[in-house]
Amino acid sequence: DIHWSRLVVFGTFLTVTAAELVIYAVYYFVRTARPMPDDDTAVSTGPELTGNEKLINDERGGTVLAFIRSHVQLNHAQDSSPHNSNTPELQHSKCLVLDTDNSFNISAHPQTGLAAVVNIRPLNSIPGVQDLLSACASRLTPEGLYLGCYETQKQRVARLMRTWTPLFFLFAYFFDMLVNRWLPGYETNNWLYLCLTGGRSRILSQSAVQRLFDKTGYAVVEEREIDGLLYFAAKKG
Repeated sequence: DIHWSRLVVFGTFLTVTAAELVIYAVYYFVRTARPMPDDDTAVSTGPELTGNEKLINDERGGTVLAFIRSHVQLNHAQDSSPHNSNTPELQHSKCLVLDTDNSFNISAHPQTGLAAVVNIRPLNSIPGVQDLLSACASRLTPEGLYLGCYETQKQRVARLMRTWTPLFFLFAYFFDMLVNRWLPGYETNNWLYLCLTGGRSRILSQSAVQRLFDKTGYAVVEEREIDGLLYFAAKKG
């Protein structure tokens, strides 16, 4: 009868949906799995980290720490660990380490004449990124560095492809581009973008970031891709 037919239809729909979710879950966990180290020898055996170096290492990892170390001294000058003795030109650098998306935190900081500002918050997650870069420039010396990171458009696509199956990727990519690239690209739609994301998911191409640096008076010294993000050192010009 009609009730039996409806039961068959809804039962089939629920069964197929559940099967799809299980298959996708298995696919996702297999696709995103990362090998575990065979033993404890995979852990860094270098000197014990302290201060800002430990904070960055715990938050972003040793590769990011090494990149930042190559440009600026993170800890105080009196730190006499072995890696500091190899960079005497950086011994007296004054460095401000942050994880912020608010330019007020920079403008309200009492210290000026900084050799470097390190902000590990990606530029994609900073609503007023131009204001923040300008605020950092006001605290830097004429040759000061801003070290940070962002996810490029190509890296975003690669991440979505790793996360979603081919069919779901098309939908995810379309909505991601719609909300995080096209909406903020027009002033009339910017309010909607801010309502949906808070301005913290913007898609940035390398050319767009370069234009941003040109506006705020920075010149890129070095770029390096690490763990799906593009880390950079930009000098105030």
